[in-house]
Amino acid sequence: MLSQFALQERVDQQRQQIDQQQGFDPFVAMHIERSHLEHLFGDSKTFLDAVFGDQIQLLGYGLKREGDVLKIDLAWKALRNIERNYKVFAHVFDPQTETIVAQWDAMPRNNAYPTSRWIAGEVVTETLTIPLTNVLQGDYRIALGLYEPAGRLPASGTIGVDADNQRVILEEDIRP
Repeated sequence: MLSQFALQERVDQQRQQIDQQQGFDPFVAMHIERSHLEHLFGDSKTFLDAVFGDQIQLLGYGLKREGDVLKIDLAWKALRNIERNYKVFAHVFDPQTETIVAQWDAMPRNNAYPTSRWIAGEVVTETLTIPLTNVLQGDYRIALGLYEPAGRLPASGTIGVDADNQRVILEEDIRP
């Protein structure tokens, strides 16, 4: 019986062989990924280049309001096989004081799909639901990131990345 590592190595080798045989083109794959995200998020899509801990990329998001509920569609991509379980955080916060007024924290897909199951190249989508019923009137922003008990994963990228606080800040203002 193969160990998990040996099995994953064999799967990776087979993928590489198939990619070579089929003439895999990373540019085409990126285009397909982008088209897939456009289909998922419709007109409310925003593409990102944020990378957390050199392991997981936040490809993009879409925002929807349904009454007093904020829904955030996310698309993540595993840049390699993920060995640890990370939680996603989404904080609705006051940009003047950094006070968090609403939040969502859980492993992806509401704890149903831990990151330790993700394999290199996999794109994982999920929808976060944040109630805004108890949020006072004001202007708020949304911060996203990944963490484990030891702390947040470092964030890098050029769009909305707040590297000092290891998070991505979305460009939209939220007004409950």
